[in-house]
Amino acid sequence: MELHDILLFLHADASNTAALKLAEHYGRSFGAGVTGCCLCPDPMPSIADSFAVGETAIAEVIQRRSARIACDALRTETTFREATAGLRTEWIVPDPLENAEDLARRARFFDLTIVPRAPLAHHPARLLAERVALDSGGPCLIVPDTPSPSELKRILIGWNGSAQARRALDDALPFLRSAEAVQLLVLGEDRYRPENVHPELMVRRLARHGVDATLRVAPGEGRGKDLLRACEAFEADLLVMGAYSHQRASEIVFGGATRAVLADFPISVLMSH
Repeated sequence: MELHDILLFLHADASNTAALKLAEHYGRSFGAGVTGCCLCPDPMPSIADSFAVGETAIAEVIQRRSARIACDALRTETTFREATAGLRTEWIVPDPLENAEDLARRARFFDLTIVPRAPLAHHPARLLAERVALDSGGPCLIVPDTPSPSELKRILIGWNGSAQARRALDDALPFLRSAEAVQLLVLGEDRYRPENVHPELMVRRLARHGVDATLRVAPGEGRGKDLLRACEAFEADLLVMGAYSHQRASEIVFGGATRAVLADFPISVLMSH
């Protein structure tokens, strides 16, 4: 996959430093355009606005709401413009009431979508990363707002032989080719491992795509804590994995890796479905 267009979601009420840094770096590295999509909170109406009656009064309420949204987005837009100076850029501010499913559909028209982690567990945008990963048809790069490198150099691939894991791996090839170190991780003992995993064949395939990857087989059940432990051991700054490679119902019941990684993970994660 080639990267020509990057969609970058930004939260107007939070820091976006790490996500901006990665979007700027890969925009310049691949000569890609970057579209900033600013997510603003819906302004609370004043008491007077709540009692507006008549076409003229309602139009004025809508105009004041639009002005407040534009004002909320202005600081984020300024930061975005400064970070991406010299790149081909676009700027959009969707209505705050646009739901996560519709926002995710915007991502279908881009090669990569970058989503900073929502600042709070109850933030409405918390669902956005999941919807982009599942519904966009492309890769979603989820970036925590912690001190982060501007380039992802040590990449761990979670491999379980699934179609979703293969899709994520292929989507990650532009990053894998420029990485300093790549590791293919398989969790579980041989007797419990599905027959279709064949990690040695995937390592060979990666080599044919210009990626020198090492193989690591480690104990574990593929839960979030197992992936975190492996990332820490490898000192990874990016995890690549397929989203919901098992039935989603079992992910919810048993606390599968996808939901754990979406909820909270200390490094960037590239996820595809």
